[in-house]
Amino acid sequence: MTNNRLPLLFFLLLFIFSCSKTEKNEDLEKNIFYDLIPELVDRSCLALPPPPPPLDQFDKTNYIEKEKKYLKLVDSLNKSSKTIALNDTIFNISDSELIDLKPKLNFNYSNTDNYNQKIVLNLNSVKFKPNIKLLKNKEIIKVYKQLQEGKSWDEIPTLKGLQCTISFSRIILNTEKNKGFFTFGVGCGRHCGSGFNVWIKKINGKWIIEKQESTWVA
Repeated sequence: MTNNRLPLLFFLLLFIFSCSKTEKNEDLEKNIFYDLIPELVDRSCLALPPPPPPLDQFDKTNYIEKEKKYLKLVDSLNKSSKTIALNDTIFNISDSELIDLKPKLNFNYSNTDNYNQKIVLNLNSVKFKPNIKLLKNKEIIKVYKQLQEGKSWDEIPTLKGLQCTISFSRIILNTEKNKGFFTFGVGCGRHCGSGFNVWIKKINGKWIIEKQESTWVA
């Protein structure tokens, strides 16, 4: 092999290694989402939490009775059938966004990892609860189109009863691949939604949500 071919071979091997690493990271991200999505749906598309305790501390008995009835109602709502629109496209994180997010991370990540590309989930791999109905992609397109036009979901017959829409970002993984960070947004109707930061970690081979914080509410 001539010396002038060595640089070409080096860059070719580097390219192949980089591609295989990117694919491996993407597969890992997908598997993480497959495990965590059911819990994220429960956290994001459930009924409201109990009301705060009364200011009048002498009315605790009456409040406890009301709280029991409220929690019973919440439980029945959570067990009822729910329709959700889950975006199967995991959105990319640009280099500039990555820089802005860096102070929020509690770990070091590899500068060679590429988060500029979107990835697509196979939602058939997600184990939802029996009461969860998932909208198909063509219906999700209608949801976003309606929102852009300032219309209500109820104006589309197939979207009636829609509980929420959820979209995720790519997962920033630490160098050891046992911690991660991502963001996601929840839509609950026209001019209604919220955003979240999520920190996750791997314990005994299982990914869990370590911390979740609200970033915006509309």
